[in-house]
Amino acid sequence: MCFLAAAVLVAASALTAAADVRSVLVRIGVRGAALRRLAERAAKAPGGMSASAAALEQSISELDAAGLAPDRLAKLLARQPRALPPLLSHSPAALLAALRDTKGLPPAAQLIAAEPLLLTLDDVKLRAALDYLEPFVCAANRSAAEFVARQPQALLWRAEASSPVLETLREMGLDQRAVDRVSRWSPARQLASGDGARRSLSWLGRTLGLDAAALGRLVASFPPVVGLEPARLAASHAFLASEAGEAAAVAALVRYPQLLSVSVEANLRPTADYLRSLGVDVGRVVRSHAITLDLSLEANLKPTVSFLQREGVEEFGRVLSSQPSLLSLSTQSSLAPKWDFLRSLGMAPLGPLLTQYPAVLTLSLEANLRPTALALAEGRACCHLPTRPSGHATSPRRSSDASSRGWRCAVTTASDVHFCKQVHLRMEDRPSGTITPSGHTPNSHTPIHARPAPLMPFSRHTA
Repeated sequence: MCFLAAAVLVAASALTAAADVRSVLVRIGVRGAALRRLAERAAKAPGGMSASAAALEQSISELDAAGLAPDRLAKLLARQPRALPPLLSHSPAALLAALRDTKGLPPAAQLIAAEPLLLTLDDVKLRAALDYLEPFVCAANRSAAEFVARQPQALLWRAEASSPVLETLREMGLDQRAVDRVSRWSPARQLASGDGARRSLSWLGRTLGLDAAALGRLVASFPPVVGLEPARLAASHAFLASEAGEAAAVAALVRYPQLLSVSVEANLRPTADYLRSLGVDVGRVVRSHAITLDLSLEANLKPTVSFLQREGVEEFGRVLSSQPSLLSLSTQSSLAPKWDFLRSLGMAPLGPLLTQYPAVLTLSLEANLRPTALALAEGRACCHLPTRPSGHATSPRRSSDASSRGWRCAVTTASDVHFCKQVHLRMEDRPSGTITPSGHTPNSHTPIHARPAPLMPFSRHTA
């Protein structure tokens, strides 16, 4: 009987403490279903009677002094009830001081607002988390603090052997390659719970229309995606869809999943606005080379645009819409050497020529441009095969049997109309002949136009 009475007394004390906590939660603005959930969690909090209203009042006061107002804290607790128990058992003062003293971190209130579960840490756990992150970010010449400033949830990653995230990947049917990639390359594998990964992967599967196999390929190509919140994923998807449509946005994210981690306001939108100011069709860029939007304005886009302007390239809107990958090329190590080589061949002025055929600048200098120029200098053939209907063109192809005749052929496949437009010929003036390659039996002899455009021969690797 004494034991039963003691148990009843303890339970009653816990309920009284929970009731006191409830009144504090009401005072700061928690209402409705959120209040019920938080009160239930307070009743189950570790420490029993120590989960007191006094401890919560002190925690609220310290957070308020750090810039996190009580009404804002109420919204965070409603969003993430698991952040409440630590406020009932110990003061956040040590954590707030450690956050404040760590160079490179935003204000503590800002970090906690972004990730309320940071309240589950103390100063010791915070330092351990920063030490754990350092090796993962040092390769990118960034500090752990800089990384945390962009992804506060990273402070929750841990180095224990058990990994709920990896178990979640297996439960969702992702193959072992995806699991191994996440295990090796993403510290997000050490999140204390797999719930976030499940939400993110469920969002990806539902929004991008991916089954388990396709989802596994996406995760294997970009493991950090498992640590991104659905809201972050949805923001990138919504922006790309607004620029190019739903189908193009889905295709771009499947091809370049790293775009899911790029900030819309800090990166994607400013880049899109800059390209639009040049007359570039941003929707077309998303459809053909969406990763362009992840390029740095100062390090990539503006230097490349300045270089092309100096060299006389015109119609930037058309040029960069058709070849957005130009913007990812280094002016010093890629564009300038190609420009100098083409100029050494006597092609001048290059600006107008490359305005008409900018794709030549995306080709390899050593694998395409030099060998083709050598083949032409040695008198070997460069053929145009008009194998497409009038007004259309297809990707250039190579004659596989050319080497047996000692030729080096850069063969382009296009219509007569398209070819003559490229080389500035009238249709009636085009030179022609016939060829029947060995191992190929066309329905009729295919006409050859042996006078190539100034830049057309460089359209493929030489045989």
